[in-house]
Amino acid sequence: MNPSLNLYLTPAELARLYKVSRRTVKRWNAHGDIRFLKVGQSVRYALDAVLEFELRHTIASRWGTDSQQVQQQRARLEWLALELTKQRQAAA
Repeated sequence: MNPSLNLYLTPAELARLYKVSRRTVKRWNAHGDIRFLKVGQSVRYALDAVLEFELRHTIASRWGTDSQQVQQQRARLEWLALELTKQRQAAA
C-alpha cells in the first residue's frame, strides 16, 4: 500500500489547502460533499477522499483523457503527501 494513503488532513489543513474557511469545510461535511473520519471529536480527511472531492469539483474540460486524469491524480496525491509531511515536520 502506498504510504501516502495513510496520511490524513485536519479540517484546518484542508481549509488552508483550498484557501477557504473552516466553516466552509464544516459545510462540506454537513452536505456530504467530502468523506471524512470522525473519532470522538476529531475529524480527519484521507488524502484519497480529498482527491476524490477535488476530481468531482473539477471542470471536465480542464482534463485530458481518463488515463491523463489518473496520472494527474496520482501526481497530486504524491504532492499533497509530501507537502503535508513537510508542514508537519516544520511545525514539530
